[in-house]
Amino acid sequence: MARGERDPEKERYWRGILKQQEASGMNAKEFCRVKGINDNNFFHWRREIAHRDAEKPAAKRSVGSSNGSGQSEKKSPSFIPVEVNPPEAEAASLDTPRTSGVAMVEIRFRGHRLQIPESVVIGLLRVLLDGACSG
Repeated sequence: MARGERDPEKERYWRGILKQQEASGMNAKEFCRVKGINDNNFFHWRREIAHRDAEKPAAKRSVGSSNGSGQSEKKSPSFIPVEVNPPEAEAASLDTPRTSGVAMVEIRFRGHRLQIPESVVIGLLRVLLDGACSG
């Protein structure tokens, strides 16, 4: 195979490894240690496959996918729009409870509305990102 060409067997192998790691409940480093996998290779392929998936044509990545009956199954969106309102904007809003100067993050999803203090959201994001980056 010429340099720069994709090896479908290798990609299939690494997709399988990534699925195994996800299903194992272990973080990536622990999984690699237990399975005897070079963690540098693991992280390279995880990034490479994410990049390949991101560059697939829009038709293959559509929000709805066929379920075999010709009908489309709806999938949840990968991202939910989030809006951070500064305290001043919040105080001006009549339908928003007063938060005594605390910035709130409002998440709207499928007709529901959730308001969380910005400091809580930042703390949660920090924990999630630390976990994702360490594994």
